[in-house]
Amino acid sequence: MKKIIENIKKNLKTYIWTFIISTLVGLGVFLFFYFFQKQTYVGALNGAGVAFAALFGIGILCWLGRFGAYDTMSYGFVQMITSMFGKEANKHNDFSAYKQEKNARRKLSSNYYFVIMFVSLLFLITFVILEILKSQIFN
Repeated sequence: MKKIIENIKKNLKTYIWTFIISTLVGLGVFLFFYFFQKQTYVGALNGAGVAFAALFGIGILCWLGRFGAYDTMSYGFVQMITSMFGKEANKHNDFSAYKQEKNARRKLSSNYYFVIMFVSLLFLITFVILEILKSQIFN
């Protein structure tokens, strides 16, 4: 618990900005579906559902990236771009050194994906509330 509190204190700005940006993206998706579907209950349900799915998916993909799921692709692109456009020699000669450096940086970085998933759960709660209201009004 102490490590979590230290992480929050250390990366508070990152978490706040992630919360704000995730909320704005979710609201943008929600409002797009709501107004595109003529401001109906179905539009609100679809907007909340799609906002939840999009944000939760982004959070899961960021979480997988934290475990190194995309390291092979990023290493390949870094090597290719450095060899094509770089004036200096490639920094890493092998993938294992690249992966060790990335893992060392990951230990010090924030866990912003939890904030994205938290905001997505707010849209899921909104979806459930709207579904309950719809079933009470129309049934």
